Amino acid sequence: YLDLLEKTFVIKKLYSLSRNMNNELKRAMKVYFVDIGFRNAVIQNFNDANIRNDLGQVFENYFIMERIKYTTYNQIYHNKYFWQTYGGIEIDYIEERNGTLTAYECKWQERKSKGVKIFEEEYKKDNAKVNNVNRDNYYKFLG
Repeated sequence: YLDLLEKTFVIKKLYSLSRNMNNELKRAMKVYFVDIGFRNAVIQNFNDANIRNDLGQVFENYFIMERIKYTTYNQIYHNKYFWQTYGGIEIDYIEERNGTLTAYECKWQERKSKGVKIFEEEYKKDNAKVNNVNRDNYYKFLG
């Protein structure tokens, strides 16, 4: 069903980045809805932002899909991933282009994630750079 939903532009699948480090998830997948309204309909939650308990997930879904749309429209070709360890440390979205990893960690509130430092250390050979994205600065990554 997921393949069919992706082919009909309802969802977008992201696979995990893994370079054979022992602590990384190797065959994991995340699913994002192309339309946040459709996501809300599926989970039957149309509450205002100030009372939602999934605002971080909504923001992450929104940013990642808008970033994918932006890069597609501007013909910026790259591989797309997320990264997660078995311990639950993660980076939400990664673009691999020309041997460089550019990552985006999405948080509704401005705060640092412990995954940022760990990811940059693990992938320093790939010139990894992590951008902390939040509700106050997301627009600068979307064009």
